Amino acid sequence: DRMLRSVLGARIRFFDSTPVGRVLNSFSKDLDTIERQLPWAFEQCVKSIFNMVGQLILVSLLLPLTLVVTVPVLILYHRLQRDYRASSREAQRLYSVSRSPRYSHFKETLSGLTVIRAFRREELFRQDFFQRLRLNQRMFHGMVLLNRWFSLRVALTASAISIAIGVVSVWSVSRGYIMAGTAGLAMMYGMRFWETLNWAVRMFSQLEAQMTCVERVSRFSKIPQEASSETAAAKSIRPVFGATSGARGLDVEFDAVAMRYADHLPLILRGLSFSVRAGQRVGIVGKTGAGKSSVFHALYRFSELAGGRILLGGHPHTDMTIAALRSLISTVPQDPVLFMGSLRGNCDPFEQFTDEEIWSALERVQLAERVRDLAGGLHANVAENGCNLSQGERQLICLARALLSEAPVILMDEATSAIDVETDARIQTTIRREFHGRTILIIAHRLETVADCDQIIEIRDGRAQTSRLKASGQYTPDRSSPGRS
Repeated sequence: DRMLRSVLGARIRFFDSTPVGRVLNSFSKDLDTIERQLPWAFEQCVKSIFNMVGQLILVSLLLPLTLVVTVPVLILYHRLQRDYRASSREAQRLYSVSRSPRYSHFKETLSGLTVIRAFRREELFRQDFFQRLRLNQRMFHGMVLLNRWFSLRVALTASAISIAIGVVSVWSVSRGYIMAGTAGLAMMYGMRFWETLNWAVRMFSQLEAQMTCVERVSRFSKIPQEASSETAAAKSIRPVFGATSGARGLDVEFDAVAMRYADHLPLILRGLSFSVRAGQRVGIVGKTGAGKSSVFHALYRFSELAGGRILLGGHPHTDMTIAALRSLISTVPQDPVLFMGSLRGNCDPFEQFTDEEIWSALERVQLAERVRDLAGGLHANVAENGCNLSQGERQLICLARALLSEAPVILMDEATSAIDVETDARIQTTIRREFHGRTILIIAHRLETVADCDQIIEIRDGRAQTSRLKASGQYTPDRSSPGRS
């Protein structure tokens, strides 16, 4: 539970730098090992240790002379198990780590199956998967070889001890020191002692190796979290925004904002400054890598600022909790995000609205007729990532979700770049009609998308350039004012 809460609250940088297979590995195989195999190994280890101690005491009391041979062999055995445990622990860790690339590759293959088949790269991906599988099997084979290495040496050691106990028993019986029944008891427990000792070391080594799963789960339970502290200023800000939510937009101001995605990476935004008045539609343009999407990252606090500040309605956005800040912003992304479940659950994930309000939102985005044709209507099933719907329909559902949220600030990250011109026109019409009065920031490449914006901001090398819209529908940067726009 702690791991799940930790991953759900992790910073976006964690998901950028951690392969999805590693996360799946921890939530599947590692948890399975902890819940099923670890308790069994612990039980067997404790049971074997108690049996081993009892057998050693019994043999020592019945045949004290065997200690002359037993003590040196135990010292040798200690060295063997020490080397075995160290290697076994690392082999288990390598085997566990080698599972993650398999999960990642399988997940990526499922996600891109259509593209793989379209370009006829099935064999390439099959060979890539087999290569990762062979690596995983080599790690498993290494674990087996280590077990065989240890078992062989333990058997040789045990045979030497058994011979010594047998010789001492026969000698003691022939001299009349002990009875034949006592000698037989000592020999039986002497031979079982080495089997028990071998099993105890095996179980302890397995327990130690499987604790690497606990190590990984513990590490995932302590991931750096997004900021969530609420200041006194945030408590006073929320009612102010609550009164304006859905009625009008908010002023947005970037004041010398600097941001990087990680401490060791260079700055993406370098003193970015611009102002947007409440209710304006602003187009954000620029070359790939100029920092357009980073503007949204900074606004959402996916990455903390390295300098400067962002004001929403005149209030610093760092004074708000993450939940309060993001409740003021709604996004229509380039790649629409839908979850497996009902269509109603995708429109209203937190079940805050009635069916009538959801139907009204679908009517406003011109999607109601299509939903009525689906089996189940609002309760129609949506496949993973919405693959049973077209790209345009998925985009319209995200638009309906934004309408229901009534957020005063709307972000559109190239929302219509992957759909046809007709659907693009429908979405633009809906935005102009339904989002009137709200502050809208639009990242776009099509000129038609930003043609009627109140202002256009060109991002270049993490800084804003003032731009103006020509009558021909094309924009040209104004180099005279590099700082603000």
